[in-house]
Amino acid sequence: MVVIKPCRGALQAGFFTWLLYLFSNSVSTYFGRQEVPDQYTAKNITVTIRTAVGGLAYLATFIFGANALGLTGECMAYRAEIVAHFQQYPRIQS
Repeated sequence: MVVIKPCRGALQAGFFTWLLYLFSNSVSTYFGRQEVPDQYTAKNITVTIRTAVGGLAYLATFIFGANALGLTGECMAYRAEIVAHFQQYPRIQS
């Protein structure tokens, strides 16, 4: 059925968003526990890697979250369209 596909996709994207959020938090926690080296060059490299990895993890979380939100809206629009269709053309009871 056509209506089920966006709803199923919204649930899947929402589930992956939740998993990615947990992963992003664990990455942030892991990097937060590590000490930054005292040397200037090592400190710059460490901060750059922390920023890049954490930023990419949260970016992936945001992308899946936006996708889940869009699919949820599409699912609601399809359901509203179906309800309007059945209100306009009710079944004939015999």
